[in-house]
Parts: sequence; C-alpha cells; structure tokens
Amino acid sequence: MVFSLARPTFGSCLLGVPLLILGFAVRFWASGYIGVEGRVNEIGARRKIASGPYRLLRHPLYIGNSLLVVGMLLALRPALWLSAVVLVGFVAEYAFIVAAEERQLELLELGRTQRAEVRRQKSEVRLGAGEGRVARDEGFSPSRAMCEWRTWVVTGVAWGMAMMKALLVRS
Repeated sequence: MVFSLARPTFGSCLLGVPLLILGFAVRFWASGYIGVEGRVNEIGARRKIASGPYRLLRHPLYIGNSLLVVGMLLALRPALWLSAVVLVGFVAEYAFIVAAEERQLELLELGRTQRAEVRRQKSEVRLGAGEGRVARDEGFSPSRAMCEWRTWVVTGVAWGMAMMKALLVRS
C-alpha cells in the first residue's frame, strides 16, 4: 500500500540513502554479534549479548530497522498520514517485541542467577583442585553478519523500485 501511494522523486530517493546505509551498517554490526538468532520467527531472547553494539544499545537491530523504515519513507514520500500510520505501527510492533524479549531476558537472568549460585558452591570444591573457567563474550563474526543479505536485497529492491517510479513519473 505504501509503495502504491508513494510519490518518490529522484531527490527523495537520494535523501533516504544516508539513513539506509546507516541502518544497514547498524544491522550488519549487530548481526555480527547475534547472527541468525536475530532472524528467528519466535519472539524472545535465548541469551543476553553484552558486547559490540549491544554494550551501547539494548536493541541495535531494531535501531537499524527504524533507520531503514525512515530512510524508505523519505525515499518513497507517501502522504504524511500514511507515513504516520507506518511509523506508529512500527513503534507499536517493536514495543511488543521488546517487552516480550525483556521478559524473556529477566527469566533467563533469574535462572542464570540460581544456576550461578549452584556453580559457585560446586566451584569452591573444584577451585581447590585448580579448576576454573573464564566466561567471555563472542566477538564480531563476518559470517554471522552475512545473515543480513535478505535485508539488503529486499531494501535494495524496494529502493530501486522507488527510483524507477521516480524516473518514470518524471519523464
């Protein structure tokens, strides 16, 4: 619907490009830490990531998504009311997703705290024998980040169609 009611111009398509590039970059960076876990169909969190963009932002993938949405709205130039509907719908959808993920992370943290106490008690015995492990966050992995290729293709095709529409309407 947004595309059919869009009124893109060459200039509006170019105006959206910086936000699209920034959105792609944020998603690529975040995906390099979370990988395919960020592309599941179920809402919820399997683990908390605290490195890379996740040490700065709680939900960097969603920040990237919002940049992509705003960039495409700038490129497409739909009526103001339709842009408002898209943005309100986007914010509402992600508010529900974030709330569900936060609940899941709280449950995971609660379980982790209980398991940590059991491990602490067990490790007191093992540490006397010289055992011990250091936990670490995984770093950025380009192969995990490459799961973003679908986002690049879909957004690129949508932007290309907007540019074609702008050029066809212009001539």
